[in-house]
Amino acid sequence: MKVLSTIKLSVKYQIIPYILKVKNLKECWDVFKRRFEMSNNIIRLVVHHKFSNLHMEKGPSVPKHCQLVNHLVN
Repeated sequence: MKVLSTIKLSVKYQIIPYILKVKNLKECWDVFKRRFEMSNNIIRLVVHHKFSNLHMEKGPSVPKHCQLVNHLVN
């Protein structure tokens, strides 16, 4: 119970409504897992889409284009 209370006090305020009523660490873990797996999958899809549509525009230099690619990678 002490660990669960510490977790609830440590998370960002946007996450609190998701874990407010959980009773044990397993439930808390499951909530985090569902919440963040979904976010990671969405981020992967967005990055994949950006890479698929990535091409060098006429005008910008090669270093500028490489900088854009590095930004997507990070």
